[in-house]
Amino acid sequence: MTLNIYERCSMKVDMSPQAISKRFKQCSELRRLCIALAGPRAKKQEPEQPSLLSGTKPIPPAKTSAS
Repeated sequence: MTLNIYERCSMKVDMSPQAISKRFKQCSELRRLCIALAGPRAKKQEPEQPSLLSGTKPIPPAKTSAS
């Protein structure tokens, strides 16, 4: 019998308000560190990538019947 990885792991995520606040703070600190390490590259605008929807026509608004 083989067990998949999820059956062997019973890790629970702490969803208490304190734990959530701690994760948000850690995420914010990591974001600031990444931006600081990127330096001026983070301030440069990336060239806009073409959208998958480019070249498609917009959907016209639905007509409503006036009574």
